[in-house]
Amino acid sequence: MTRALALCVLFACGDNTLPDGEPLGTAPELAIVAAPGDDLVFVEPELVESVQAGSGATVVYVTAGDEAGTRAAWAVAAGATTWRCGWIELADHAAEHCRLDAANLSLVFLGYPAGGADGSAPDSLLNLWEANIDRATTRGARPASYDQPGLIAAVAEAITDTQPQIVRTQEIAATHGDDDSDHMLVGALALLAHAAATSPAELLSYRGDNIAAEPADQLTALVEELGPIAGTLAADPAYLARRYAVGFRRAASGAMTLDGGATCLAPANDGGVVLGPCAGAPSWQLDPSGELRDPMNQCIALLPTGELVVGDCVGGATRRFYLDDDGVIWTAVPPAAVADMATSHLWCLAPGGGRVRAQLCGATRAPAWSFLGATVATPRATLGMTATGRAVRIADLDGDGLGDLCAVTAAGLQCAPGDGAGGFAAARRIDSAAAPLAIDPGSLALGDVDGDGRVDACGHDAQGIVCALAAGDFAAERFTTALADAAPSSIAIAHGQVCGLTAAGVACAAQGGAASVLSAWPAGATAAWIGELDGDAATDWCAITPAGLGCAVAAETALTSDGSPWSYAQGGTAWPAPADASVGSLADVDGDGRADLCSAAGATITCARSQGRKLGPPTVLANLPAGTAATATWLGDLDGDGKADACVDAGASVVCALSP
Repeated sequence: MTRALALCVLFACGDNTLPDGEPLGTAPELAIVAAPGDDLVFVEPELVESVQAGSGATVVYVTAGDEAGTRAAWAVAAGATTWRCGWIELADHAAEHCRLDAANLSLVFLGYPAGGADGSAPDSLLNLWEANIDRATTRGARPASYDQPGLIAAVAEAITDTQPQIVRTQEIAATHGDDDSDHMLVGALALLAHAAATSPAELLSYRGDNIAAEPADQLTALVEELGPIAGTLAADPAYLARRYAVGFRRAASGAMTLDGGATCLAPANDGGVVLGPCAGAPSWQLDPSGELRDPMNQCIALLPTGELVVGDCVGGATRRFYLDDDGVIWTAVPPAAVADMATSHLWCLAPGGGRVRAQLCGATRAPAWSFLGATVATPRATLGMTATGRAVRIADLDGDGLGDLCAVTAAGLQCAPGDGAGGFAAARRIDSAAAPLAIDPGSLALGDVDGDGRVDACGHDAQGIVCALAAGDFAAERFTTALADAAPSSIAIAHGQVCGLTAAGVACAAQGGAASVLSAWPAGATAAWIGELDGDAATDWCAITPAGLGCAVAAETALTSDGSPWSYAQGGTAWPAPADASVGSLADVDGDGRADLCSAAGATITCARSQGRKLGPPTVLANLPAGTAATATWLGDLDGDGKADACVDAGASVVCALSP
């Protein structure tokens, strides 16, 4: 190797003297962003944390920009500087691949011409989308010519090669306010490529320029760490202090409505789809492949004209739909080009002309759909127990795989066996009459504390924690004398320990052990929920503080054990925290291994899904019967599918809805 080439391998000169690069390998994280640097400004902190942990990440930069500055910034983040760069092909298009082996990090530069903030540059992505140009030539030393199908194919091949568990990208349309044109077009491109690759990966869309108007929500210590990394890119500090993203749900089911239940989606006699009365409307299922199925196992397909028809379920992009957490249902087919697509880049399902069809959606059109699942009500008289509020918990205590409704009453630990569909039989005693579970009823916590795979019951008394173990036929015994001052409503079982909010902060204790304080934060909290927020098998927690809802994850305690605001915000207003520990509950309702925060608001159960570092926008899990005034929310797996379902206290009855 010549000295000149050796220096290019080390410093990535980026010219045509670079050798052929190594092919892309698999990586759990794939980011698809517009310009170099967008990943380090908007798609954080997850990418930097993944690289610093060595788990691996690939970033695809679609438009040309400061490649050298981005490599320098990533070198700071990774603590390594030896880059190996070369040329690869993606769907027969040349792209530069720079590899930082020490950090298991790949950067891929496509070099498509930057479009400018408003997309007015001659070869912009916006002009490509609007068909003002047929194709554009990249700015790399080995030029490539891209039309829209070729660009989608190249990004799809990057997804196929890396086989990521999650794809992180940018805003897909101006549904949350103005954003840079390239940001939004690349977000739309990433969704279309995700579909073309038939990828099962989770998809997460990060908002861009419009987050500057939202409340700051990043940890101060994290912003300080990101500052020197992004500082090489002259990043606006306002963006580093904020992180707002919208996820896409893997499944949903129920009658589909745009107006809360006045009209619902239904097949038309001619094979199309329309809005009609909800009475008798079919229950649709959005399955993990993105197909919308009716009860007759027929699926909605998209025609090139934007019309929708119901036919056989055979997969493919014309039958793949994406439901985001705002309730918008996006299609996986590139929309027909029209004159003005500046704020709208994809089709979504929307009513028009007496039918429901695919229409261009974005700033001026983004209808939000709700899936109304069936609810089941069990009269209090059937249950035979009157416990309410935080005193009620859901878990499988009788070992049949179905969640039971449990509470500690004067008659001991009582559980009403679940039927798997949201209903319950009469309650019966579970604990030992000779050694009852004598605890504060509002402190009941259900989970496995001894590692035998069975659900145990624990709670708080004046001397600490008492547990009734399944292995001991639910005879109560002292678990620990720690946590005596914990708030009863905060008691939870997490990873074989009992945790709670004490005067010293959030603390946990193993059987017979002393309390270990996880964090002195939050001071002045009025309620706390403890659970698994990011899927790393470490204890996380959320709390209602004087400043609102905040959460902390164990993965960030190397920086600080403080929490930060986790509520999603839109237009400068954050989603309000549940009023207290009874109204809200923390559990995994979508089966991704991360606990979501759900609460009852009137006749609606609403959940904000965890994205691992923040909560997404609140989504409707279920609409309750008319006239329901829920006063408490309880989450637990009622049907044994590994996902938490929801029940509410509706006064004279308990009303439950299964998660999709």
